Amino acid sequence: MLAQAAWKDLNAKQSEYQAAILRALVTGDQEAAEKIRQEAHDMLDNCFDMNAEAARAQMTILKR
Repeated sequence: MLAQAAWKDLNAKQSEYQAAILRALVTGDQEAAEKIRQEAHDMLDNCFDMNAEAARAQMTILKR
């Protein structure tokens, strides 16, 4: 469940990043878009980690 919430947050961050890219095209502020891109990348890493942890927990439960 926690992993699902993290993916939802990541999707929201993706929308935020897309908006920042459009603003950067208008204002030239590439740093703001890059900061949001890095945040999204970090969130993606966390999502993968949580998915792996959830899979390990499920395997442990199934082995019992």
